[in-house]
Amino acid sequence: MKKLICVLIVFTTIPVFSQTVNYAYDPDGNRISRTIVLSTLRSAQQNNTNKEETAPTYVEQIAADLQVKIYPNPTKGLLQVEIIGNEKDNNTPIAIFNQSGQQVFTTQTEGKLTSVDLSGVPTGTYIMRLIIREKSEIYKIIKK
Repeated sequence: MKKLICVLIVFTTIPVFSQTVNYAYDPDGNRISRTIVLSTLRSAQQNNTNKEETAPTYVEQIAADLQVKIYPNPTKGLLQVEIIGNEKDNNTPIAIFNQSGQQVFTTQTEGKLTSVDLSGVPTGTYIMRLIIREKSEIYKIIKK
């Protein structure tokens, strides 16, 4: 007697999320910032390539009781810095440093959303420092 076995295979794409938390410390060993980087891996099937890519990410955290969003990170040049709840202190200084500690860019926020043009700096890893309500906040920025 023969038996017929039917197998149903369903293929679906499930996004894979990754999270990285980075901390910065002052010279006395006190933690001065926490950076949360969220990313989604897109599969090779979605991109029609042979490798997986990381989708654009953003950093979001609470700094001095304000919500700070920095996106896209990694960036190809234009970076958005959004500080929600900072309407009173409109001029928050933004400074970007390379890995040698040299300041490569400086500006001040222009309201809730500020564009930072990094197209003139080489690819690499940078540190963005925001001084919000007399408190220094540090963010890691990747320029592609």
